[in-house]
Amino acid sequence: MMGKADAVIFDFDGVIADTREDVWDSVEYAANAVGGAVDKEFMEDTSHVALPEEELFRHINPLPPGHLFDVFCSHIKTHYRTMNQFHKTRMYPGLEEIFRYLAGQGTVWIVVSSKPEPALRRLMKVKGWEGLMPVCYSLDSVAGADTKQAVYGYLMEHELKNRRPVCIGDTWSDIAAARMCGFPAIAVLYGDGDRRLLLREKPDYTASDGWELFGIIKDLIMDQAVPC
Repeated sequence: MMGKADAVIFDFDGVIADTREDVWDSVEYAANAVGGAVDKEFMEDTSHVALPEEELFRHINPLPPGHLFDVFCSHIKTHYRTMNQFHKTRMYPGLEEIFRYLAGQGTVWIVVSSKPEPALRRLMKVKGWEGLMPVCYSLDSVAGADTKQAVYGYLMEHELKNRRPVCIGDTWSDIAAARMCGFPAIAVLYGDGDRRLLLREKPDYTASDGWELFGIIKDLIMDQAVPC
């Protein structure tokens, strides 16, 4: 049994919000721009949305010439960062209540996402979520960081110094990054990750939905007075 925590680190995609359909819209836009379309059956596997762009490119039909790969990547970024209106992105039930609970407890919580900072900031603004999640980091928010583990290390030297955070993720790599930093981890089973690989990392707790996650967080968070 893990001890009490006094801070929480959330992944974004697959933990806080279901972004899959809007991400696929940007991938499809980019595939169309290079003369093809992404296989529908491939997109039905939710874990595929987190695959590298090289793998997504290989599932365009017909397969475009290799020299169009950079064009494909550019169109994904352009569409997601400037054109996508995120109509299909939704916050999972229970997450807004978790954030309001943590605010009431005076608990520090931070969002750490693999999503590029410009895309994350724009999504937050479009959805009106900036007030709910005031502290957010992407990999490109920290100079020299290219993994979540590196961002966690930065946070432990700055915003989370002398704190005992718990990490919440939906992929095996989220749990592995937490482990490498010595943090306890909660795996959510409703997100984008491969459940088999996720459970193989032996998270401290698992949550099948946002409400179950809420209950776990209530049990783990130390009682704290709200700072004056």
